[in-house]
Formats: sequence, structure tokens, C-alpha cells
Amino acid sequence: MAKVITVDVPPNTWVDVNTVSGIAVGSSITIQNVSTVWVNIQESSSEPTEEREGKIITNLDKSSAEALVKSGSDKIWVRSTQEDRGAVVAVQEV
Repeated sequence: MAKVITVDVPPNTWVDVNTVSGIAVGSSITIQNVSTVWVNIQESSSEPTEEREGKIITNLDKSSAEALVKSGSDKIWVRSTQEDRGAVVAVQEV
């Protein structure tokens, strides 16, 4: 089983999950939101230009706040949905 990597998501910033975690672009990964702040996840070869782009990862209506990124994807970016609040995600190659 691959190591779980914790990625800090500073406030008001898109974070390139692949670069920070060291997991190659195009790898199959899981991203779990381990904070109370919701996060947006976006697949893009470059940093997204809109702060609200992507899908929200939240545990509001489900038991796990996790997303599966299939192999062959572009870079994966995450950002806190709340202005001036950071978040934390756990990333693992699967």
C-alpha cells in the first residue's frame, strides 16, 4: 500500500497536488478532505483561474469526504472553499 501524504492547502490558494505530494501526473490517486473546511478539486494542466472551479469535497451528505482521481488525468489542484481559511487533504496513490 502506498504512503498517505498530508497536503496543506493555504487560504486563497490553488495547490498542485501532484507537485506537492510527489505523485506523478496521470497516476490514480485518492484525495480525502481531513479538515472541517470544504475543498474544491479541479483537473487542469495549469492553475485554475476561478476560485470556485471544480467539484466540492465535503462530508456533508456522505460518510467520507474523498475523491478518486482516475489514471490518465491532468494535474490535480485543490483549494479551500472558504476565503481566508486553509484546509488539509490526505493524498494516496492507488
